[in-house]
Amino acid sequence: MPLILYFSTRHPAPLRESIIKNIKFSDAASAIVFSDAIFHGLVECGLDFMNINIPPVGYWPIMNRRFQLPTEHCVEQGREVWNVGATNLYVYQNWSISWHTYRTIKKVLKGEPTTCLVYAINPSIINAILKYRKKYAPQTKIVLIIPDLIEDMYDGHTLKSKLKLWMQGDIEGIYRQMDGFVYLTEQMQGKTKSDKPYCIVEGIYDKSSDKYVEPDFNIEEKIVFYSGKLEKKFGARLLVDAFCKITDEKVRLVLCGSGDSVEYVLQRAAKDKRIIFKGQIPRDEVLRLQAKARLLVNPRTPEGEFTRYSFPSKNIQYLASGIPTLIYRLEGIPEEYYNYCMSIDGEKLSAEELSKKMQEALAMSSDVCRQMGQAARHFVLEKKNAKEQSQKIIDLINEIQER
Repeated sequence: MPLILYFSTRHPAPLRESIIKNIKFSDAASAIVFSDAIFHGLVECGLDFMNINIPPVGYWPIMNRRFQLPTEHCVEQGREVWNVGATNLYVYQNWSISWHTYRTIKKVLKGEPTTCLVYAINPSIINAILKYRKKYAPQTKIVLIIPDLIEDMYDGHTLKSKLKLWMQGDIEGIYRQMDGFVYLTEQMQGKTKSDKPYCIVEGIYDKSSDKYVEPDFNIEEKIVFYSGKLEKKFGARLLVDAFCKITDEKVRLVLCGSGDSVEYVLQRAAKDKRIIFKGQIPRDEVLRLQAKARLLVNPRTPEGEFTRYSFPSKNIQYLASGIPTLIYRLEGIPEEYYNYCMSIDGEKLSAEELSKKMQEALAMSSDVCRQMGQAARHFVLEKKNAKEQSQKIIDLINEIQER
């Protein structure tokens, strides 16, 4: 079997500290978590692979302190890791990543064919692989993991968004050159217009990074909790409006994160002292606050076509917390998840409906909350862990290699 290369976008453990200390701010947290979980899952499954990692570090000088990132080699969990360097100058960074990735592939493969598993639609990385395949090894196979569609990431409304779209190039041309896909939702297959083999991995819970904090259902105050992007399109304003319709003075809404709705949250909090905004805080603190909650809410509604092609990773994190979770029904969420949480039909999108459902959840006894939360946690840990989900990817790779 040819050597398998996994192209990730994460912070390898042996290099993590040196990478993070130079990052001023980053918006790649969810990508790092998913990419990392796949790495750990492939290791747990016993797959022999090499990791070529392109760390999301942002550009110099606004996002990163380093103008030049060196290529480094390390070993993590018995697997060789090449952490690809680049010149972190905006726009030029993409070309630099592609060039250094190509050089690294040449160095480790020496002209031999391979199977490449690539996390996310990153033309800088994919074009480097395509260049190697064309020049040295036509038998090389490429499997693309698509956590997000490009058109959902960049809407083209702002100058920055238009520039990002332009830099992506011919995405449909990239799809045509792939040998297989890993989708988050079944609906994504229609977007790539490809008949190549694929599998569905909607999300992964990585037990290796599980910082479980035991929920406390004996707290007198009943806390509704939300952490993540406070964006209007993700339902942040809807959640605040729905909470304000609850009259119980012992109920609190605690929110953590940032986004275009922060000012809206602050305005509502100034009028309703039960709303507590914590801003962006470290993950450990988020988990400590979360453990005091009676209910976790993901207010992302099915409004907008992008919801058909996404699975909110927050849902898995929430279910793993052991705390009752309330979500909207989305096309991209497999039906089995609704057995372990409370949900709202896609037609019931008003603040009144969400408020009513939250009040029903808050009325449950501590014992019912504990039982519901633990059933959800068990489901995620047993069925959606890194090993179980990554095995689907390995089975796909084996199918493609046998063709």
